[in-house]
Amino acid sequence: LFYLFFFVLAGTNLEIELLGKLGLVGLAYLCFRVIGKLSGASLGGYLSKAPASVKKYLGFGLIPQAGIALGVALIAKAEFPQAGGMIFATIVATTIVYEIIGPFCTKFALSKAKEI
Repeated sequence: LFYLFFFVLAGTNLEIELLGKLGLVGLAYLCFRVIGKLSGASLGGYLSKAPASVKKYLGFGLIPQAGIALGVALIAKAEFPQAGGMIFATIVATTIVYEIIGPFCTKFALSKAKEI
């Protein structure tokens, strides 16, 4: 129900014609966000002297996004009229991708860390 609410809210504010223009911006956001999660979790694990499995796999569990990202995207759309539509379209499109791959990444991380 939570996801349904956010995706309906996002869909009512999405300018569909901008999705075709995302191209490299969307792909860069998609890739660099994952790289940031993986490297940030690894660095955090190293600094906190966490077990090797945490350092190696925690980032995969951080990939899903949804609610917070869509909320921030709505604020960006309102605050930055010039670029807000593109920001919002990028966040919505990549959120859909992350919500599809997120559970698989989380299961992968938990399995590799021998937590399940």
